[in-house]
Amino acid sequence: MGIFFNDPRPRPAPMGPRPMSPRPAPKQTGFLKSLLAPAPKKDPAPSQSSGLFGSKKHITRSEFRQALKNDRKGVIPKTMRRFNERQRLDFEKNFSWKEYGNLISQGDVSAKLNKMNKLRMQSRSFSEKKRIQDQMDYLKKLKEGK
Repeated sequence: MGIFFNDPRPRPAPMGPRPMSPRPAPKQTGFLKSLLAPAPKKDPAPSQSSGLFGSKKHITRSEFRQALKNDRKGVIPKTMRRFNERQRLDFEKNFSWKEYGNLISQGDVSAKLNKMNKLRMQSRSFSEKKRIQDQMDYLKKLKEGK
């Protein structure tokens, strides 16, 4: 039978040498064995994130305020501009604490980012959109610790 179902011609024989079976690897002894041996696995240390939360599940309002105060640079990512201390503390006051309570988690910060994005999309002026986008970028930077 040929290559196609209706082809009456016989199939051509495969060209080239016949594949060989794999050879077993040579035994490694002495110094070479110690060099090629895999390194022993160590127990991973608990992950310490450098972000706003670190290894915690949530932080308090005072910890959030301290993080904003201690961020001396206050650099907004993707820009060369900075938030001064008063702007950072106003940002903390406007975080809508009644909604989230005294403790905020990573999910609360993500929810706040989503709400800010909706507000940014609804705003009509470019300056308002830019202000909200800067706040969003700064909050993302704090959350991720970059």
